[in-house]
Amino acid sequence: MSIAKLLFLILGMCFVLTSSPVEAAAARTWRTSYLQLEQTVDSAQSDEPPQEARIDTTSDGSDTSNAAHTVWKCSAKAQVSSMSQRAGIDLSANKPTSSLMLKLQHDIGVYASVEGVERLSSPLLYQQTTLRAGYVYSASDEWDLSADVSLFRYPSDTLNALAGSTAALSLSADYSGDMVDCSTSLDHYFGNPASTFLSVDVSHTFVFGEQQDFSLSPDLQVCVGADKYHIKKLNLTKTLRGLNSVSIDCYANYRLGSGFSIGADPMLLFSFQKDLLKVIKGDANATTRATQFLIVCTLMYRYSF
Repeated sequence: MSIAKLLFLILGMCFVLTSSPVEAAAARTWRTSYLQLEQTVDSAQSDEPPQEARIDTTSDGSDTSNAAHTVWKCSAKAQVSSMSQRAGIDLSANKPTSSLMLKLQHDIGVYASVEGVERLSSPLLYQQTTLRAGYVYSASDEWDLSADVSLFRYPSDTLNALAGSTAALSLSADYSGDMVDCSTSLDHYFGNPASTFLSVDVSHTFVFGEQQDFSLSPDLQVCVGADKYHIKKLNLTKTLRGLNSVSIDCYANYRLGSGFSIGADPMLLFSFQKDLLKVIKGDANATTRATQFLIVCTLMYRYSF
């Protein structure tokens, strides 16, 4: 546990260094970025086989046969991504990013996490800190309902198109069936821009190997949204509504044993907000890329106590 505490302390220091005293006080309010993907990734990276998770598990995917001894779970996740994005909007200026997340969760469904993201540019640029807290309610073997509140902190509100957002509330419903898994998420972000995204994910997990150590999870996600921006230099408020993005990806996960797992998630992303930067920057020549290929590589460690 000493390593986990050290990592948590480092990320906590990063948050303090990137926030003013006023922002540090406001950090008691929570914010999120991508709840619609996290539960899919966590499920694929669980040490229990996916098909067994629906038959004999608690709401977070842990084995109920060991529930009396496994009350808390701590996980550390390191990721490298070719680009950071939200709802088809580029957050890292088309630069790769690295991130480290620490998460603590309880079998009753409550969880909290802290995440730091760094842009792998020259020079390196610390991009954001995310604090998150939430609750997952297992309504049945097939249905999970969750609520999530989070806080973002950026070094500057001009770092990317959505760096002016301050807090978020997310509600989601997840269905796990024999043939398909479906997740619906409603995310509202406060600040400038004030954004609301509705996303629907449809996926299925295939498991391979005698020990069921390897899994593939193809996924289709559609995201629609409404973004309200106040453009300071033009003293103008503009609202964009419609289809934000469609993405197709296939998450591959391999359990190494002793709590470790590795994963890779190649994604083809189609963005439909081509005029977004024109609105935000007031620049008629600003453009966004309509089609992009992304890949995210993950190393994860879980410890139960």
